[in-house]
Amino acid sequence: MMRDKNTDVNHLRQLLCLPDTPANRSAICAACLSDMMWDMAEAHIKGLKAWADRQNEIAIALERHGRRHGGWGIYEECGFSLKDLSGADLRNADLSGANLEAADLSGADLQKACLYDARLREAVLSNSNLKGASLRYANLRSANLEGADISGADIRDAYLLGIFLMGSKYSKRTRFPAGFIVDGFGMVEADE
Repeated sequence: MMRDKNTDVNHLRQLLCLPDTPANRSAICAACLSDMMWDMAEAHIKGLKAWADRQNEIAIALERHGRRHGGWGIYEECGFSLKDLSGADLRNADLSGANLEAADLSGADLQKACLYDARLREAVLSNSNLKGASLRYANLRSANLEGADISGADIRDAYLLGIFLMGSKYSKRTRFPAGFIVDGFGMVEADE
């Protein structure tokens, strides 16, 4: 059955009306099958093609290390638990809902990564770069973030029981859960 280009364009137009989220970006990228479609999407969301290329690079790198992904940056059903991802370059990665329990992410670059609702229980994130990362609703129970840089990160609504934060850096832009008291964790305020 032949695809109707007008139907594809109309479908893309509908997708472009959705809020700019990683999941919606993934859907838009999947709909962009031709250069004309990419041009149309880029006109609405600057940098979309670069974002899609980066997500693909991350997926290829993770596959090389025996990790599985669902395509276009969707990792909800993959399991990274007990995996060694130390020093990994995961900048801007969409790891929403990923199972990273007990994973070793020490020294990993997770700058501006989306870890929304990720399972990071007992994960080692020591000395990792989490600048500007989204960790909303993440389970960070007993996670080790010693020496990590969480400047500008959003960890509102995250589960933080037993978290280790000694020597980690935060900034005025870091968004903590309601009622979170920074004093007593041995954290260092970073200069902005």
